[in-house]
This record gives sequence, C-alpha cells and structure tokens, in this order.
Amino acid sequence: MSQRVTNFVLAGIALCGLSLAPAGCEQPFMAKPSQAPPMKYCFDTVGHRPGAKPWILGGTCCCMPSAGVLHDWQAHGYFVGQTVEDVIALYHAHGIALATDHRDCNNACEYGPHVVKGGKCMVPPTPGTDNYEEVLFGVRYVDKERAPKASRDAAPSAETAYQARPTEKESKPK
Repeated sequence: MSQRVTNFVLAGIALCGLSLAPAGCEQPFMAKPSQAPPMKYCFDTVGHRPGAKPWILGGTCCCMPSAGVLHDWQAHGYFVGQTVEDVIALYHAHGIALATDHRDCNNACEYGPHVVKGGKCMVPPTPGTDNYEEVLFGVRYVDKERAPKASRDAAPSAETAYQARPTEKESKPK
C-alpha cells in the first residue's frame, strides 16, 4: 500500500472512533449501541402512537391532549364523553405541567424532571439531548463507574455502555 492510502485508512479509523491504542488505555467517550431500543413513550415531538394509553391513566402516551389524540384515546375506551379541556384539567389536578403551560424547558424546569422520570413536567424533551433519548426509549445510558452496584456487576466491561432502566419510582405516574 502506498503511504497516502495508509494515511487515509488510519485517518478513517481515527475519525470513526476506533482506537489503535494498547489495551488498558481509556476511551474518551462511551459508545451507544448502533441500533436504538424500541420506542417506549410517545409524545408530541415523535407523534402519537395509536392505541397508546394516556400517561395519567398509567400508560405510555405523554402526548399533549388535543382533539386528534383525544379522538384516538376515546376510540380505545379512554376519556369517553370528556372534552380536551376536561383531560387537561385532570392533568393539572395532578400537578402536571403541560406544553400549554410552558415550553422548551427540556424538563429542567420547576416541574421537572419529565413525568416518566418521576417529575411533574410533561413538556416534550428537546430532540438531540440525552433527556430526549431517556424519555423516548425509557432507558438511560450510564458508564460503568457511575452505575449502581447491581447494574455495574452486570456490565460486560468498562468499555461497554449498558442500559439502566428507570426505577419503579421513576416510571410510575404520581
């Protein structure tokens, strides 16, 4: 191989995050799996999943109550005979802040974290953030050293990211 091709290949390896460093050297990042886990929660940014049970009733739909979403909920037996305003009032009665109350907080507001993580904020998380992935997939990626002991022991190696599912307390509506 010519020197130019060799340099090109080495540059490509470096750009792809592959390491030629000896074993035991620390990686500067924690790689996530190449395939996303299945979507667990729906919310306005990703769109409503038809048939998803509303969060306030113990389900996985964190969409803002709207005419279209309410129509689907009612078709599946939820909130029959109620209006959008009735459903919004139900969320407010439980202290949950919706996107009609405030926006663009990425659940770091006074009501945060997001309801799926045990908070009172149901504003859609900001796309591209860790919070967005955690809410969408119901999974957190944590490096081994920061993981709880039970999960740390299950991680295959220090170089592998693992999934830490929300605790029971975090995943239940209040």
